[in-house]
Amino acid sequence: MEKVVAQLTLDHVQIKRITKSLEHQVERYLQGETADAPDLNLIRAAVEYAVRSDQYHHPLEETLLLKLEERIADHELQHMFITIRQQHVELDNLIKNIAGYFSTTDARGLVPTGKIIPEYSKYVAMQLEHLETEDTYFYPMIEQLFSSDELEAIQARFGLRDDPLFGANTEDSFKPLCDFILAYEAQESAVQSDQLFVVE
Repeated sequence: MEKVVAQLTLDHVQIKRITKSLEHQVERYLQGETADAPDLNLIRAAVEYAVRSDQYHHPLEETLLLKLEERIADHELQHMFITIRQQHVELDNLIKNIAGYFSTTDARGLVPTGKIIPEYSKYVAMQLEHLETEDTYFYPMIEQLFSSDELEAIQARFGLRDDPLFGANTEDSFKPLCDFILAYEAQESAVQSDQLFVVE
């Protein structure tokens, strides 16, 4: 797999790790269990990660999409790629709006949780559908229609992103979220292992 495709694919994996780990907290809040509200520091870190990640991830994808649109004759695929680019704009705007809520406080100095969580849930649903579309229609076309030299040139132009959350050196502001994700995944792995020994 070419480096640029490997990087994009890894980005998708990491996004899904974040959303999966926070899913339970968000769902409980939306179901009315507000006494056990999500840890907003974790949500804030997830939002900040999305904003920073998309500053690299989406422009790289846009470069590839524009070139692909010139190389394919299939009108359905062309329409799909245009849709993906439109989704980039919608996702970028939505996550930036959510990030803005963390700078807004009420008379008690509290951020508007009642706005943040539903909007974050909406963002996650849109993002996961978007990732599925890209994984199904976009990424398989990259290595089919680009030469290795072309992909290396594009990779050189954008460089390799130093992941602030999952990279070798996790930034301090992301360490609580990183620890939370790893703890969640360890717990899920233990549950799945236990289920293997359940005798029906």
